[in-house]
Amino acid sequence: MQGRRRAISHLLLALLYFFVVVVLAGVTMILVSRWLRDAQGFWLLKQVLPPALLASVLALGVWLFDRLRRDNVPRASERLRSLDWIMCALSGIALFALAIGIEYALKGSFPDNAVVSTLPPSRFYPYFACSLVLTGLVQPILEELVFRGRLLPLASRAFGVFAGSILVSMPFALLHYSHVLSSFLFSLVLCAVAHRRGIRACIVIHASYNVCSILLDAF
Repeated sequence: MQGRRRAISHLLLALLYFFVVVVLAGVTMILVSRWLRDAQGFWLLKQVLPPALLASVLALGVWLFDRLRRDNVPRASERLRSLDWIMCALSGIALFALAIGIEYALKGSFPDNAVVSTLPPSRFYPYFACSLVLTGLVQPILEELVFRGRLLPLASRAFGVFAGSILVSMPFALLHYSHVLSSFLFSLVLCAVAHRRGIRACIVIHASYNVCSILLDAF
């Protein structure tokens, strides 16, 4: 019983810690965005700097969390072979198609942003490249390191694998508040993958999912 209480206290502290990190990262991005809005400079810098700073604060938060943590939380084993990378990427595409189907069932329409038609080519392609790097790669890595790499082992140790996965998926879904249901289901799948295949598989699936989202928004 005492061990479980300690595990719950560690989980609560971790949740509070990462909540503060996310808030600080969001405030930093908002303040920089407001400062750059009226500043003279390159258009691309105004687009890239705020999310880059957001990612930097989150990465610093993960690094600091590992330095401060004293408990030895077991990590999921990594068993990702060369063919698994392809299967994980295809799984991300399939999960994205499922998420689009859920959104269509809930809203009755598909998202149609078509950014390519709203920006000139000189701005669209740099924007597109930066989105692929920041949203398609950096964001999935950081989110998986936080949710599946740090919080999930703590939650599973405190409440078990199933309840821990649900608990971790709730803040993940709230973080993606515009797609709560599909994000919650997506997180549950990633939690199951993390327990069986490790964080690398989750990152590949998440990155593939995000790239599909970028392509849909762009074209």
